Amino acid sequence: MDRLSRNVSFTSQLLDSGIEIVFCDFPRANRLVLTIIAAISEYEAGLIRQRTRAALQVKKEQGHKLGKPENLAENLEKAIENSRQTNQEKANDNPNNKRAVAMLKVLARETDNMSEMARILNKEGFTTSRGGKFSAKQVSILLKRHEIK
Repeated sequence: MDRLSRNVSFTSQLLDSGIEIVFCDFPRANRLVLTIIAAISEYEAGLIRQRTRAALQVKKEQGHKLGKPENLAENLEKAIENSRQTNQEKANDNPNNKRAVAMLKVLARETDNMSEMARILNKEGFTTSRGGKFSAKQVSILLKRHEIK
């Protein structure tokens, strides 16, 4: 019952809807029993919530910082940089991006117009690492990332 709901009104609405509810470990449960179990589950959830809040308050009063360390303000910039670096490494390893970079090296010798380069990449069937169309901004990013002049 706890997996289904810890809310008496939800359980009552479910029972009123006409849906047949059968528990493998309690096949003879009827409406009365299910309502009582739902009420006890709801009460238990409230107790758990109160105990958790009280325990967290004690930890705060003891000076502990709550939350994931990587989400705390002093570590946020480092976490963002790590994420950015990981995403860039994935993009650099993407075979589609490698092909596009090779094509950009050729195109950069012919033109410095990034919109034109994006148009040509799209016309030739290249897609971004996420499968989309190239824009001038994405071309600019790839040119800078791979130091193409």
